[in-house]
Amino acid sequence: MSKVKNYYWNEAEKYLDQLISKVKDGTLTIADAVKEGHAANVAWDLIGIPDTDTLEEVLEMECDL
Repeated sequence: MSKVKNYYWNEAEKYLDQLISKVKDGTLTIADAVKEGHAANVAWDLIGIPDTDTLEEVLEMECDL
């Protein structure tokens, strides 16, 4: 079971990194990144993001906006 959990944990981290990169390079706004992240099938809870408000806060902090 821990291999499965680690897989989804890594996938969530990779997806978050992709969203951060897209916001930093101007491809997405934070609002668009939150919408895209909300629609994605990602186990956000595994990386400490329980809701879209928290995702927005993380993106703002990571992108210094």
